[in-house]
Amino acid sequence: LRKNHVYLKLTTHQKFGGSVSVEEISRFVDDGGNLLVTGGSNLGHAVRELALQHGFEFDESDTMVIDHNSYDTHLDDGHHTTIVASKRQLLNAQLLVGDTASMKPVLFKGIAMIAHKSNLLRLEVLRATSTAYSYNPTTAVDEVCYSRFLHTIPLSFSNFE
Repeated sequence: LRKNHVYLKLTTHQKFGGSVSVEEISRFVDDGGNLLVTGGSNLGHAVRELALQHGFEFDESDTMVIDHNSYDTHLDDGHHTTIVASKRQLLNAQLLVGDTASMKPVLFKGIAMIAHKSNLLRLEVLRATSTAYSYNPTTAVDEVCYSRFLHTIPLSFSNFE
């Protein structure tokens, strides 16, 4: 990889193509490269392994962030997974998120992520409220949910420079 910036848009890929591997991407980042990774709620093994290498962990496939108190009543499908996030949940960094003083609520729908505290370069751009949790929205909850993905971070950056 001989670029300064790499953007990976991934979903269910179990591995990267060609000579690109988790080790190769990690080496690129260690050498000062910038990496932006996006994906859907059913992430493959490759992106999960890459995230772990850099201090992040995604919840299981088919799970989503759920909040019964802060969901969009017009766009939500009844599972309370279209989360309405207030500006208080955003990182106070105008360069990354803009002027939060005049910002309207942000919508989020997706998988939960944890940024490990050992990752000193993490930027928690969007944090869930204390009423949010991660679970499979199409599965009935028949027991108390003790998810380690409570207080999840739906969106996070890590600055590797």
